[in-house]
Amino acid sequence: MIWSYLQEAEGLARTLDDPRRLGWVSAYMGGHHLHTGAHVTEVRTFAQRVEAIAERLGDVPLRIAAQYYLTAVPNLSGDYCGQKVSAGN
Repeated sequence: MIWSYLQEAEGLARTLDDPRRLGWVSAYMGGHHLHTGAHVTEVRTFAQRVEAIAERLGDVPLRIAAQYYLTAVPNLSGDYCGQKVSAGN
């Protein structure tokens, strides 16, 4: 049920051409995957999208959200060396 709301919000952000909202919705979508089954590839995809949007906008809180999820991905996949690299970016 939550996923359908997130998808609706994503569609609205795209329709409004609002990258900041799209960034936050993408962060929540990544978080949803993280907390409901740890789909690592989806979490990484959403986190990378959030990071790209944050960089384009110069949005520090959004960049922090992206880094939070990007740091979690290597831990979920068992790549503990990769976690050090992600956390250092």
